[in-house]
Amino acid sequence: MLCPLFQNVQTEGEITIGIDEAGRGPVLGPMVYSAFFTTNTEIISTMGFHDSKILSRTMREKLFSDIKESAVCGFSTRILTPSYISHLMCGPQKVSLNEIAFGAVRDIIHQIIRISQRKIVHIYCDTVGPSGKYQMMIANEFKDIKLNQITVCPKADGLYPVVSAASICAKVTRDTCLDNWIYEERNIQTKQVGCGYPSDIDTIKWMKCQYDPLFGYPNLVRFGWETSKRIIEEKVPMKRPFPYQNKQDVVGVIQSKLFANKGITELTEW
Repeated sequence: MLCPLFQNVQTEGEITIGIDEAGRGPVLGPMVYSAFFTTNTEIISTMGFHDSKILSRTMREKLFSDIKESAVCGFSTRILTPSYISHLMCGPQKVSLNEIAFGAVRDIIHQIIRISQRKIVHIYCDTVGPSGKYQMMIANEFKDIKLNQITVCPKADGLYPVVSAASICAKVTRDTCLDNWIYEERNIQTKQVGCGYPSDIDTIKWMKCQYDPLFGYPNLVRFGWETSKRIIEEKVPMKRPFPYQNKQDVVGVIQSKLFANKGITELTEW
């Protein structure tokens, strides 16, 4: 099943938006943010939307199909890959996960406004951080939306059907990404990665098994997570580099699953 990343409403009227994410906590896989929007909240309240975490996968996929087939339902989804998250969190100018998350929320709201060309009645957003600060950040970014038109609170996916629908869009999209994940690496010994959370023993075993001392982890892994850093430190403790005068002083073999063993002096110079 392919997951479209945007669908516009087919009915006239102002829209109400719900926003939620899937995959914030796992050390493996993408983090997905979705915004669900509708011109008719009364119909939405009868469609059976609930927090995606308490629904079976079959039920989530059925409800997602209902969303795609409904003229009053629209959604916008942003997939943040592990590589993208790692680049921002581990780069010279480190970006926090909260900043990354808000960037995704900002982008999908902008996309909805630009494409739908509708006025926004209200935005409901689930958050794990300070609700008031997050509410103010949205209001400052979108000057046409007043503060009292924005509701940000924890567990919003269990309180507001539009947020429940957003959580379903996000969760189904993330599951589809994981089911169809394409590894850039060729040496993946097993794709049985567990649930992807740092607390899962199978996930930790897979990460330790797949860790490469030269290239690190496969592209499914978020390098910025403490779990990832801890395994790296266990595998390759940080040591102070030693100076050398010429190539002949360097002795060793590249220990990488991705290369045949080569002495360092055999590498092409650059």
